Amino acid sequence: MTKIRVFAKRPTPLEDLNIVTINDFNTEFTVDLGQQLDDKPEEIVHTQTFTPETGTGPTPICGSHSSWDGEKCVCDVGYHDENGECVADVPDDKVLYDSNKDGHWDNGEKRIVKGSEGNIKANGKGLYMAASGKPQLEIQGDGEAWLVTKPGFGRFYVAACNYNARLEFEFNIMAGSVDNLSTKCRSRHQMGGNCEQKFGGLGTHVALDEVGFKAEKCHNIQDQKDAQDVKLKKKLELNKWYKSKYEYKDAVDGKSIEYVRWLDYGDGNGWVKVLEGAHKHPLPFYMKRSLYEEQSEFWMRLNGSGTIALKNLRLVSI
Repeated sequence: MTKIRVFAKRPTPLEDLNIVTINDFNTEFTVDLGQQLDDKPEEIVHTQTFTPETGTGPTPICGSHSSWDGEKCVCDVGYHDENGECVADVPDDKVLYDSNKDGHWDNGEKRIVKGSEGNIKANGKGLYMAASGKPQLEIQGDGEAWLVTKPGFGRFYVAACNYNARLEFEFNIMAGSVDNLSTKCRSRHQMGGNCEQKFGGLGTHVALDEVGFKAEKCHNIQDQKDAQDVKLKKKLELNKWYKSKYEYKDAVDGKSIEYVRWLDYGDGNGWVKVLEGAHKHPLPFYMKRSLYEEQSEFWMRLNGSGTIALKNLRLVSI
């Protein structure tokens, strides 16, 4: 809060004249100084505008879904700030998994998961370790979890049913021996039955210098159609946090599966679209929605060896 007193300085022995005092000075105002000689008309001889140090004055124009509260632009009810942009809040019933709410990564309890934690039955929201490299998830208790593996393809699965969704998380590649961090969504990789019952999933990966997409028909049978790798225009650095969003959904015509990946480098430029495309030749069971709503998972995998830190892992239905 800023206080302002506007006064007129007069020569001794005359006292100064107080014109106005404002205890909470947050709006620009103007004072006109005038004179009147005898019975002649009043005359304005000087006009002075006073502006708060904060630079406020005329009400600033805020962006979409926001308004001025007297000090700053604030998001409207139902929206929140995300890198300077007001985006819609996600209703609770749209959140399929949250690492803090469901995984309790922020409960203050440090622990190491080598097998499983929580309910790993269909849509139980628990997680379990798998694959080569003797992977383990070191949950720090402050919202972070470190995926650690020896050379191999160590990963953890999360028992959260998903179909059309957006996977959001923050990550930090902490070792140069890490080849990349890959994810698979809409996955039934660990389910029983024939290949049509256990689609590997819609995969994307991020390395220090590239991102990519590839589907997996079923265990170790890669679907190379429409796969792509793209070099990052701005490379990532070791031991630095980044944000990621990966969105996948059936196309409106029901003939393909569209995907987009964004990264936020934390440099003030917000989200950058780094990958976009479509799987134009999906097999019918890739899009059998009832199958994935009954039971499906997503997984996070460290390819190579070393450690990747993760936090704020969230899967949202779209």
